[in-house]
Amino acid sequence: MRHTYVYVPATQAFARVGMSLAAEAIGTDVREPVAQQRWVAIPTTMVLAIAAGLAIFIVDTFTPLDTAIAALYGAIVMLLADRLPRRGIILAGVLCIALTLLSFLATHGASLEPSALMRCAVSVSVIAVVTLLAARTVAARQSMRDQAELLDLTHDAIVVRTLSDEILYWNRGAEDLYGWSRHEAVGQGTDRVLKTDPRSAPADAVEQLLRAGRWEGELRRVRRDGSEIMVAVRWGLQTDGSGKPVTVIETSNDVTGRLEAQAALRAAQAELANVSRAVIVGQFTAALAHEINQPLAAVLTNGAAGLRWLDRPEPDVAEALQTVRRIVENGRRAGDVVARLRALARGEERTTAPLDLGAVVTDGLAVMEWDLDQCGVVLDTRVDPAMPKIWGDREALLQVVINLITNAAQAMQDIAPPRLVTVIGYPESVPGGAAACIEVRDRGIGIDPARLASIFEPFNNAQPGRLGLGLSICRTIVEAHGGQIDASINGEGGMTFRFVLPARSAIQPEEAQS
Repeated sequence: MRHTYVYVPATQAFARVGMSLAAEAIGTDVREPVAQQRWVAIPTTMVLAIAAGLAIFIVDTFTPLDTAIAALYGAIVMLLADRLPRRGIILAGVLCIALTLLSFLATHGASLEPSALMRCAVSVSVIAVVTLLAARTVAARQSMRDQAELLDLTHDAIVVRTLSDEILYWNRGAEDLYGWSRHEAVGQGTDRVLKTDPRSAPADAVEQLLRAGRWEGELRRVRRDGSEIMVAVRWGLQTDGSGKPVTVIETSNDVTGRLEAQAALRAAQAELANVSRAVIVGQFTAALAHEINQPLAAVLTNGAAGLRWLDRPEPDVAEALQTVRRIVENGRRAGDVVARLRALARGEERTTAPLDLGAVVTDGLAVMEWDLDQCGVVLDTRVDPAMPKIWGDREALLQVVINLITNAAQAMQDIAPPRLVTVIGYPESVPGGAAACIEVRDRGIGIDPARLASIFEPFNNAQPGRLGLGLSICRTIVEAHGGQIDASINGEGGMTFRFVLPARSAIQPEEAQS
């Protein structure tokens, strides 16, 4: 802003008042560094306005023109509208009206001619209207400036652009996120500044914005320094009074770190699952091979001996019977080995406590929320809070819930959305008392009815690349808690898995720990 420096002698009262008024209007503190003189920095616009005002006053007062010359004061108010605050505009308008009335009194005195009075009234009305409009415009501009300052306080990047992608507003958060200053970004196209990767933007994003008035998603963009970032973007469509789209307001924030952390977490979880699966299978195989090797070897040895006794010219039936008995005994030993491993799989040493099964379901859904969302699975959860509490191992039952929901999601991976999984919890009466029941329904491909009876058997899975242990583990855990689990084929397609656990009052803590 250009300024004009005016020397103001302390003895010139009129100049002192005028400069003080100008300084107050523009918000400048007029100080007097020297006792008898001072210099005031005034914008050139103010100097022009003062000069124009004096010129209008002189013409209106000392010339015989019979026109509403004073109405030109309105032009001065409009000139100052871009330079003064609202209070300064009103003050300038009042001063112009005062000069108009002063000129009227100086020219006509006590003679109130109707034509002169009308010209004065027109001039005052014009000045008042222009002043009010200018003050309203300045107030609106100040309100917008205040709102813009508030937007600068947020850490989110906020960008306002036209439908032709010309940037109109660029806040401080956008400067920090993308590296471009406001001066550099405003007026540019978004393709030059934001550099959105078209492969990350859905083809119908703009169409959805125009249809629904909003759109949100994740986009890959390039910062000024050339680094790529992933941003979570929300678009909002702004319209004019007639409903015509005018601008787009965009908010965005950097989610690169979060997505990288999620990807690393998923990779670690997958690796951990593979390692855990390999360890479990390896331990099971090693234990089975070690424990069952001796009885199987004894079976083979006795079988060979029995064949030799029977293969003699005169078969020794007594010795053959003895070898058969030993074979049966070693068969029992092998069965005992399998029984011990089964007991180990059941996890006899576990911590049990009173549990809210509905809370366990909620925790399981929270754990799987992101994965289910990525698979396009929609959850319909209806858990009756009246379900009774149970005795159980929370972590084990949580695994049951996760396994059943995972199984439902995998069963629908080859069907078109919506992929709906319904989880229902409700109380149920069973012999011996109350129970808590959980159902998990899907709309997947289902299974062959012939396989329904063996669906909970381990390694019994029709999906390639999967071990088929999930449902077997579910049955093991549920039955270890004194409950039951079953499966049925839905009439409209898909499966329903249902497990029932006895209520806390139906069993004693000692039984739950056994």
